[in-house]
Formats: sequence, structure tokens, C-alpha cells
Amino acid sequence: MVTSAEKKLVKGVTDLVIAAKDGTIAAGNFVGEVGLSDYHDLSSSVPQEVQDKVTAITAKIVSGELATGVKP
Repeated sequence: MVTSAEKKLVKGVTDLVIAAKDGTIAAGNFVGEVGLSDYHDLSSSVPQEVQDKVTAITAKIVSGELATGVKP
């Protein structure tokens, strides 16, 4: 395993609190952001080429260029 997926709770909670404050919060499910964990102490164990590929794939998913087949 190269990295782990994680929920970006700080951003999601911040967005919800701001929407509640502004009166723009919508009923229903809230789909926030997700991302990958940092490599931390294992950074030197993961070749830079692999780290670069993970970064490139992540950017393509975020931009919509690469579809995962999973609906938000």
C-alpha cells in the first residue's frame, strides 16, 4: 500500500458551518472532500517516481480527466 485515503473533515465541517451561518445550508447528504494521507516517515521508502505518479493520477481524478466510475 502506497498511501491511505482519508476524509478531509476540517474542510467539510468548515463548509457546513459557513453554510449554516449564511443560511445557505441544504437538506440532505453533504459530500465533502477526500484525499490521500502524507507519506510522513515513509517518504524515503517510496520512490519519487511512484510519488509523482500518485500525484499525477490524483490531479487527473480531481480535474475529471480520469473517471473512477464511482458516483459522488
